[in-house]
Amino acid sequence: MNQQDSHLNIDKLIEDVGNSLGQEVLSQGEKGYGLFHRDRYALLAKRFLDFRSTQSQRFLEVGSYNYFVPLLAQKIGYKSFGIDLPEFIEQFKAQEIEFDLDIKPCDLSKQAIPFEDNFFDFVNFSEVLEHFNFYPVPVLKEFYRVLCPSGRLLITTPNLTRFNNRIKLLLGLSINWNIEDVFGPMTHAREYTAKEVVFLLNSAGFTKISVGYAHIDYPDINIWLRRLNRLVGRICPVLASNLIIVANK
Repeated sequence: MNQQDSHLNIDKLIEDVGNSLGQEVLSQGEKGYGLFHRDRYALLAKRFLDFRSTQSQRFLEVGSYNYFVPLLAQKIGYKSFGIDLPEFIEQFKAQEIEFDLDIKPCDLSKQAIPFEDNFFDFVNFSEVLEHFNFYPVPVLKEFYRVLCPSGRLLITTPNLTRFNNRIKLLLGLSINWNIEDVFGPMTHAREYTAKEVVFLLNSAGFTKISVGYAHIDYPDINIWLRRLNRLVGRICPVLASNLIIVANK
């Protein structure tokens, strides 16, 4: 973290973003989406602070949804841009205008990212990969294209080999999305192991890749299992809930 950022309190920063957007925004989509993702927002905020080198860096949020992360990056000092499905762009248009964000509609399953080559210093791809119901390498190649030389891609995604998945399999339970739910944009189509994500990134041209693990407290898991997940993840990181992968162009 830069010395100039040492005074920033991440919890206060997240609270400020939430207050700016309003509780109404935080409660749209998944029940309590914004509040439930507080762990993830804190993790991202720290990485954004660690990675920032100048006030003019261009930042792309892939899957902007409720605009929490683009606004978080903006408050940290990035020039913030985003892309998302057209229906979400329309849903949060007022926030885009109010906070002077540049969010463009883009369906990555069939469209190129609507920005020029070598445009971004930082692309954030957080909790989106698992929603793709199509082969992701062409999209990762697009990230490579729009990143400037030495630009950075940050990926967070559920860890397929996490502890609670292993327990489910031992109990004969499915680790996939509930088959009784109607599949849609919020469905996890496929989750990945760390080696699989590295393979996909290599296939897209990335060679400088670092893999880490973190625990994010998603609330749809029993509170005791969440606590156990966190403990096990600390003892054995490869069993943690989420992958944190950084790739440099």
